[in-house]
Amino acid sequence: MLVADESGVMIHVLAGGPARQIPLDENGASPRAVAASADGTRFVVLYDHERLELRDTASGDLVIAPDVDVPIGGGIMPAVDGHGTRIAVQS
Repeated sequence: MLVADESGVMIHVLAGGPARQIPLDENGASPRAVAASADGTRFVVLYDHERLELRDTASGDLVIAPDVDVPIGGGIMPAVDGHGTRIAVQS
């Protein structure tokens, strides 16, 4: 389970194991939404300034930040495919 706030993403491992925090620093922007891949290896972050990032769950490292702005009006929600290789955004 992922929980995001201004300080980063908290990852809670529901099958046991410790929760851990991955700090996010995107020029002072706050995470607006997060989603994890089904296999739990990657997660996507949508920031309040319309930037997307795909990150590795184990390390928190940036995998890719597509060069696209995502309008965040309304109930926008990012998603990641089962293996963390593709990002989708639904409004």
